[in-house]
Amino acid sequence: SANFVSLFEKIPLSSKKNYDFPLFLFANAKAYLIYEKNSKMFFKFGASKYFEYLKDDIEPMKKKQKNDFEILNSLEDEKNDFLKMCEKAKEYLLSGDIFQVVLSKQLCIKHQVNAFDYYESLSALNPSAYMFYFPSKYGVVLGSSPEFLLKIKKREIYLAPIAGTRNLENNCDLLALEKDLLSDEKELSEHKMLVDLARNDASKFGTQTRVENLFSIIKNKFVMHIVSEVYANMKEDASIFDVIEAVFPAGTLSGAPKIRALEITSELEDCDRGIYGGAVGFLNFNEDITLAILIRCAFFTQDKAYLASGAGIVLQSESQKEYAEICAKRKALLVAFENLKKENQ
Repeated sequence: SANFVSLFEKIPLSSKKNYDFPLFLFANAKAYLIYEKNSKMFFKFGASKYFEYLKDDIEPMKKKQKNDFEILNSLEDEKNDFLKMCEKAKEYLLSGDIFQVVLSKQLCIKHQVNAFDYYESLSALNPSAYMFYFPSKYGVVLGSSPEFLLKIKKREIYLAPIAGTRNLENNCDLLALEKDLLSDEKELSEHKMLVDLARNDASKFGTQTRVENLFSIIKNKFVMHIVSEVYANMKEDASIFDVIEAVFPAGTLSGAPKIRALEITSELEDCDRGIYGGAVGFLNFNEDITLAILIRCAFFTQDKAYLASGAGIVLQSESQKEYAEICAKRKALLVAFENLKKENQ
């Protein structure tokens, strides 16, 4: 979860939680159940005794759901709260406490939706580099994240900060929008700052830090982003856990300087972030690692779902545009609900 950072930094945590989730969950899989989308078949690997426990999980996937949903938040109140947060954040920016801070809002949705059906709807609508569906006793973590927190392969550290956004509307001119984004001094300045933050994080336990493919563009269903790549070689005495501590949470989900920005988000945001801004992924026994950032994600309980999105705020930010950005970032998550409901009509 986002609060994992509290294990190694003294960050005040929000007193209000919309749901419970631990600081981290670690699973050492003894067996694998693989779902092949094209054939719609399950394949199992590992000791057969473990699959007896999966029957209760598979059967609900076959049942017809009503697929009704309702946003419990007042969107007008949410917008007003976000605009007020931005103004308070700008006071910190003006005083020099921070250079950038990421502010987020969380929606609560009452639903009658099967979480795996929702994941299928989301993956069809918004296929992304990092798709995940992680059931636990607390609830289901699922999503379609475009951004990873950290990759380590053969002791090479790899980060790829994403910052700078344009909303994609129907029939928009993608080339013109891309040119506009890459000529926006505010967006470029913000991106450079977060690339420098990533370089600094990688350098804590890395050497020969370098930046490649600066200001590349990636496109998703409803937004496009600027992305750059940062590499470093792990120091001989460093462990992967040292590197995780150094880079978590991503600067693109916190701000700069990171610790002060986290203190301010904890003060300004009206509830605990939960999973949002955390990470999900794989740790191999050879110490290779892939961790995706928990964005464009949802947390499902039996009858509620929680989803959050955020925007980076700098002194030049226009608060109305930043609110439009958080709406665009969560649009796929809401449309996935709408598509499921249409299927049932």
